[in-house]
Amino acid sequence: MLARSFDDDPMFRYLLPDDRQRAAWLAFLFGNSVELTLADGGAWTSDAELSAAILMAEPGRYPFQWSRGLNYLVRFWDRPAMPVPTWQLARAGLPVQRALDQLHCKQPHVYVYVLGVDPGRQGSGAGGKMMRHALARADALGVALYLETTNPQNLGFYRHFGLEVTAEVACAPGAPAIWGMLRAVNG
Repeated sequence: MLARSFDDDPMFRYLLPDDRQRAAWLAFLFGNSVELTLADGGAWTSDAELSAAILMAEPGRYPFQWSRGLNYLVRFWDRPAMPVPTWQLARAGLPVQRALDQLHCKQPHVYVYVLGVDPGRQGSGAGGKMMRHALARADALGVALYLETTNPQNLGFYRHFGLEVTAEVACAPGAPAIWGMLRAVNG
């Protein structure tokens, strides 16, 4: 579901322009993302049909332990559908990660690492349910809520939940913008 929900994301289209390779890599990347966040904040779904999911990290738990990502890579690398990394992914991916690291919120926060809604369920309220869960967790911990997005269509959705753009960067010529968004501590 997460791979489908991010198939039209501007950054993933930039990093993985080939449709087939993008589908395979997104499935791998989001499988890894679920594994990374399970120990550091949780992976939550909106319903039994997996209409939406949110992957979060609690304060101080990001960046994730690189060894868990490496373990996932080793376990799944030999899958026949796993493509070799494209030059575009390797060349462009590192500056994207550097930009994300520089942009990342420095104050204590709950980090919304991924929020995705199945394309057929977008507009149904499933994403809002996930955001309310994240906001409630940040409020319970007494910290801010932070995320990044590369899709300008998401800016209004996140603003509706009280997040404001704190930074905008482009990591390379021709790359989509990355927006850092923050909702300050509530209360």
